[in-house]
Amino acid sequence: MIQRIQTLWLAIVVGLAIASFFFPVAIFSFDIKGVHTGMVYGFLPEKASADMNNIVQGSPAWSLIIFQSMIGLITLLSIMLYKNRPLQIKMIAVAFMLLAIYIIILFLFKVDGLAKDIAKMYSEPKTTYGLATYFPIGQILCFVFARNAIKKDEQLVRSSEHLR
Repeated sequence: MIQRIQTLWLAIVVGLAIASFFFPVAIFSFDIKGVHTGMVYGFLPEKASADMNNIVQGSPAWSLIIFQSMIGLITLLSIMLYKNRPLQIKMIAVAFMLLAIYIIILFLFKVDGLAKDIAKMYSEPKTTYGLATYFPIGQILCFVFARNAIKKDEQLVRSSEHLR
């Protein structure tokens, strides 16, 4: 049944994947020749207004976009597989592995790598993590809750088959 609690957990994962596109990943503050400036790093570049001293993000974060899109699509597909619980658990495991790779890319290569690049060009930046950085934590929790709920449903179905 699609009205199960695991559908809610998986829908939250999809919602967080979509919300990641609209919130910043990191905000870097640094000095250029004595002028305090900054850069907002997100999935998609944002245009800075004329009165701001911000550096505009050059290109989209394609690796983050691809991974978060794949996580969202696999999770959405697993919601539709509510009749095949073992396959649904496998799909969640694949999405969970992609999420683990996404977190490694996010922290080790994107945020820290960009901070090191800024430090080479200008000065040591002060890094503030944006809201989109915390979404994977919520996604991990929702995956665990959904997996547990699916396993509980599978055990219930198997125990009812034993009664027949």
